[in-house]
Amino acid sequence: MPGIILLTEPEQAVRESIGTVLNDEGYQCVCVPDGESAIAALNEHQFDLVITEVQLPCLSGAEVVAKAINVPSHPLVVLITTYPHIDDAYDAMKRGASSFHLKPLDFVSVLRSIDKLLSARHVADSTIHEKH
Repeated sequence: MPGIILLTEPEQAVRESIGTVLNDEGYQCVCVPDGESAIAALNEHQFDLVITEVQLPCLSGAEVVAKAINVPSHPLVVLITTYPHIDDAYDAMKRGASSFHLKPLDFVSVLRSIDKLLSARHVADSTIHEKH
């Protein structure tokens, strides 16, 4: 059940690597380097899921989370980081992030997390539509 994913990652090589893995798994991936670009993409497109680095230039990952959960499509949010500052992670999770992964990423774990989140969302959406 592939979906459309927004990936916000400041390091180009990491961004390209994650984007390639997601595309190879059938996801449509829009990749951006910073928080401002993520906010612009969220305003222009509908995403099923947002993956964002906690430490970003311009705006923080927590600010991206806050924006993402308030757009009409209500994408799920997965955080990634190299530097696990517990306060940043806690703030982002408190704002609505669904999952958290440390770099270097274990792609199997990240893909499993994405699949579980999107599957649960699909089931919830199906249940809501059946009731109406």
